[in-house]
Amino acid sequence: MLGCALVDLRWRWPRKLSSSGVRCSQFQDAAFPPVPSSLGALSRDVGGRVVWSRAGQLRGHGTVRLFGQNGGAAKVKQGALGDCWLVGAFACLADFPGHVEMLFDPMVLSPQGRYVIHLFDSKSGWRRVEIDDFIPCMSVPWIPQKFLVNYKDLPCFSQPVGGEVWPLLLEKAFAKVAGSYGALEGGIPEVAFQALTGQREQLRWQKESDGMWRLLRFEMPRFDNSKLTGAIHHRTRKRLNNENLFLRLAYYEQANFLLAASITPSDPTRLFERRRSDGLLEGHAYSVLEVQEVHGLRLIRLRNPWGKEEWTGRWSRRSNAWGDHPHVAADLALRGGRPADRGPADGSFWMPLEDFVNCFNSINICPSTMPVPKASRYGDATAKVAPICGRCARPVQSCWLLVHGHGTEPLPLGFRVKWTNSRSSPGDTAVVMPGATSFLIPSSKARSPVRSVLAPFVAMPRAPSNCY
Repeated sequence: MLGCALVDLRWRWPRKLSSSGVRCSQFQDAAFPPVPSSLGALSRDVGGRVVWSRAGQLRGHGTVRLFGQNGGAAKVKQGALGDCWLVGAFACLADFPGHVEMLFDPMVLSPQGRYVIHLFDSKSGWRRVEIDDFIPCMSVPWIPQKFLVNYKDLPCFSQPVGGEVWPLLLEKAFAKVAGSYGALEGGIPEVAFQALTGQREQLRWQKESDGMWRLLRFEMPRFDNSKLTGAIHHRTRKRLNNENLFLRLAYYEQANFLLAASITPSDPTRLFERRRSDGLLEGHAYSVLEVQEVHGLRLIRLRNPWGKEEWTGRWSRRSNAWGDHPHVAADLALRGGRPADRGPADGSFWMPLEDFVNCFNSINICPSTMPVPKASRYGDATAKVAPICGRCARPVQSCWLLVHGHGTEPLPLGFRVKWTNSRSSPGDTAVVMPGATSFLIPSSKARSPVRSVLAPFVAMPRAPSNCY
């Protein structure tokens, strides 16, 4: 379960380089053209108000580029399309920019407007999806050019945050595979995680009526007239209480797994998200970004792919708890976590474990260690002691968290855990949760009840973005 699902794709699909300096003509995809039929059912609502603009020529978004300098979930923002299941997966993946880059060919803006996106198909394996860079945007009434001031192209669906257009193009590749943009409305995170990582096995923890969490294994998607509507899962015997669920989530997060959470709608017949009084949305997929315990407080950081509408309860962005307990924010920053700021809302927020398990009842896991560290784990360039990537010489933070009744004080670099005693089943949590950039002991070697002996070792950081 901990093996990398995505290998270096460059040997799998060699990049075609131009042999001349002559600029080629602009590419247009005949199989998925910039016409109303590519919008699908949405064409009835917005088809007449849509203009198709080149992603590399979008106006009003600063310097347009395929990828920025740093990754992070804030680079992804959902538009008018009801595909939070997909954009939420993009937000999870955005914290691993090195992986996202390897899905694109080329990895920079294409002068011809042609891209090949590598997506995984559970039946045929990795496939090449060729697209052009025409993006549907909302049109404005015709106004003479000389009267236009600060004109801005408004993409209908995914938004180019910071001028980065990779989410728009990745969404278009999914739309082409599905048949139209409209076919992306409603879906399940398992399908998105599978296509983006190549990891066939997908897991889900589902809350049951007695408050326990049961592990489900994804078997296959469910379709209704070729539209993705749900999934078929296998119920396992594995069940966890809330405390053990937190330990499992901490294990997943530090093992570089992709995580998402959602709230099952109280009205199953409702087709759209429902806003709750606490700021959360039912029937909506959230990215799970961090799982931390500081000073005995267990916190989970999530993000709404809309980039707005956050949790308003305890430890939310503007909660007084941050000012009353400044040491919590300081410790989160020390461990590489992101404390809540007082700036404009970006959709991300912290929740205490107690509120998380009371609100959310479904958690999706892509059980594959991402082959690059999180962007949030990049170290300070001025740090004197930090693992250094051998490819780009960039420092990478590495932090070990000691949990399971022993507090959560970070352990220094240069230590590992040897496991002794009893038996455990694959996937059981460990006493020491290694940081995502450190060597991870296979779960089959873990032992319970937990007893550990620390021994020195050489840290093994993974390569961050821009190293491939």
